[in-house]
Amino acid sequence: MEYKIWEDGFFDVLSTLKSDNEVLQKQSLAKIEKFKTFKALFSRSPADIGIILESYKKIESLGNELILEIEKTSF
Repeated sequence: MEYKIWEDGFFDVLSTLKSDNEVLQKQSLAKIEKFKTFKALFSRSPADIGIILESYKKIESLGNELILEIEKTSF
């Protein structure tokens, strides 16, 4: 789902929320409400979110292990 959100341009819209322009911020919030994938991602049950977070922790751990292995073999 996250790839789909990225592909749909959600993060581009989200980045405009950091703007100091209040009109632009309001327009971005209105656009965010139209992203069905975003709504689906956050309408999951707490159990689903726990499983997803655990998966992310495992991915992070594997990524850190990979970084260490790469650093060992770097010249």
